[in-house]
Amino acid sequence: MSKFTFQIVNNRGDESQLNLLLTATNDDTRLDGIELRKSTSMVDFLTRNSSHSFSAEKLVSSRLYVGYGPMPSSPDPNSNQYYGWVEFSRNPDVDKGVWLNLSNVDIVGLPLTLKGKSADDGNPFSLGYKKSVKDIISDMKTRALTRQDPSSG
Repeated sequence: MSKFTFQIVNNRGDESQLNLLLTATNDDTRLDGIELRKSTSMVDFLTRNSSHSFSAEKLVSSRLYVGYGPMPSSPDPNSNQYYGWVEFSRNPDVDKGVWLNLSNVDIVGLPLTLKGKSADDGNPFSLGYKKSVKDIISDMKTRALTRQDPSSG
């Protein structure tokens, strides 16, 4: 069974307060580069992994949480902790794909990009922000403060 690899790129620039937490519903992951269900500082992760990546054969119903301060084993959306996550799943017993979903429906906060390579052909893929939060907010302000003609479409 082949492994899939994710590379983490932090466009924010300051890793000193960021932490990662990887969760999954399965334990038979054959995981390399990060520990399952253990909060890890971004600095430690990047220091231990020169490629800034982790890989696994199987991660079912997984989330990679990224937040400020140590992450509890089960993050609470009602807490005061600031975090986001990427949901993904790969179960080679069922299919060949990796299913990915960013949690950016309601937030613009942690400008992380998730990169990987296809297990089948090695083609790279990327998911996430292409700009810094400052640039995103600047664009939003510019658009909000610029007269928009609703009929121009």
